[in-house]
Amino acid sequence: MEITLKEDAVIIYDPASGLECTMRPQKFRRKILSGSKIRMRTFPIPAYVQIPYEDVCDVIKAIEEHS
Repeated sequence: MEITLKEDAVIIYDPASGLECTMRPQKFRRKILSGSKIRMRTFPIPAYVQIPYEDVCDVIKAIEEHS
C-alpha cells in the first residue's frame, strides 16, 4: 500500500490490486482514527481496505500539522 500526501489530497494506491483512491486529508484522517474502511472501488465489485493507524501515523501527524 502506497500513501502519498499532497497539499489538498491523500492518494492511496494498492499495487496488489492496481486500485487507487483519492480523498481530502481531513477525511482520510477521520477514517483512519475511527477505524473505518476506505472504499477503493464501487463498480463492478466494491473493494475496501482498512489501514491501521500504526502504518500511517506519520501521514496523520503531517495532516494535523497543516490543519
